[in-house]
Amino acid sequence: GRAAYEGQEEDVEVSAKKRILLVDDDKEFVQETKDLMEAHGYEVLTSNRSQEGLFLLRSKFFNLIILDICLLGIDGLSLLSKIKSFSSDTEVIMITGYWNMETAVQSFKLGAYDCLTKPVELNLLFQVIKKALEKQALEFEKRHLIAQANFKNLLLESQKDLLESKVIEDD
Repeated sequence: GRAAYEGQEEDVEVSAKKRILLVDDDKEFVQETKDLMEAHGYEVLTSNRSQEGLFLLRSKFFNLIILDICLLGIDGLSLLSKIKSFSSDTEVIMITGYWNMETAVQSFKLGAYDCLTKPVELNLLFQVIKKALEKQALEFEKRHLIAQANFKNLLLESQKDLLESKVIEDD
């Protein structure tokens, strides 16, 4: 709940137990990004091949995936489509070395949170990750509040029915 977050620093609050998967064949980018994210408390798994990334995706929930568009095997857009089909809550940030408006538009249509061009400035990437995870947390909170409200409405309805039946019995 909210009380667990109060008094903690912002970076800890945003990143507490969040799991990130980074799928990119650029080993230097992967290592730099992994080091940065782990330094901020994120759990980071990496893969430089799309098939391995897909396997990892199916083995556990990831809050966020950083995904290269140009991968051998399954390309990033196809992988994005697969990710969203079985884990719609996972936020995905697409990375590309070759900016192309059509590819960016397709990424957004398939559900990407953002699309960044290489070389990616790590501080920018970190800010985008934080915003994506904040959006996700708000979505989870919204669902939780809706479920709570629905449950309370069910309780009120059943209490009302119980009272009405009691009134009828007392007549």
